[in-house]
Amino acid sequence: MPTSPPEAHHFSLSIPEIPKLKLFNRSRTPSPEPQLVPLPPAPVPRRLVILVIGLKPHRKIWTSSQRPSESVINYQLLDGCPAIVVPVKLGAPLLAWDSLTLEQLWKIELPVEGGKSASGKFEGIINVLFEYVDMCVDWERFIVPVVADRDGKSEGEGESVGEQTKQQCLRGALEVIVAAGVRSGESKEVMKEVDKERSGIAMWRIP
Repeated sequence: MPTSPPEAHHFSLSIPEIPKLKLFNRSRTPSPEPQLVPLPPAPVPRRLVILVIGLKPHRKIWTSSQRPSESVINYQLLDGCPAIVVPVKLGAPLLAWDSLTLEQLWKIELPVEGGKSASGKFEGIINVLFEYVDMCVDWERFIVPVVADRDGKSEGEGESVGEQTKQQCLRGALEVIVAAGVRSGESKEVMKEVDKERSGIAMWRIP
């Protein structure tokens, strides 16, 4: 007697045959390989201007100088305070401020002509400022004009001048700038128009 096929159990765990996927090869445009964009060359010559500068709010009060997406500030250049421009290396800062404000500089004692200050604070400021600027200056492009000494002997110009002579010239220029900032406190107009707590010696990189 023929036997009937077994009935499927309702609780059977048997898995039916899974449909197979057929893969087709597709041609596509290859993705472009990433290329590094070369950095634009730095502008030459790179220079740094060092000067005493004052800041003033747009409408007498600092809180009112702010506008949507901008802040308006008036920069003040002090008449009689010189500025120096030096060649700098690649990577020199775009903007740098000395930590001392005009209010603090006005309290510094200036040295006597040809001597040193009694407290030594003036020389300390020059040493710190020179140490920072020295790291930025490109001494190969630093040119010193021909200067005759007391005996009438003159030293060469440009690259023939030693680096020590160049450093002495830069240090002397920084002394003039700091001294001018100290003496600016004697001006009544500066005391009236310049915000002494937000002004001082600044450095900007220029092309």
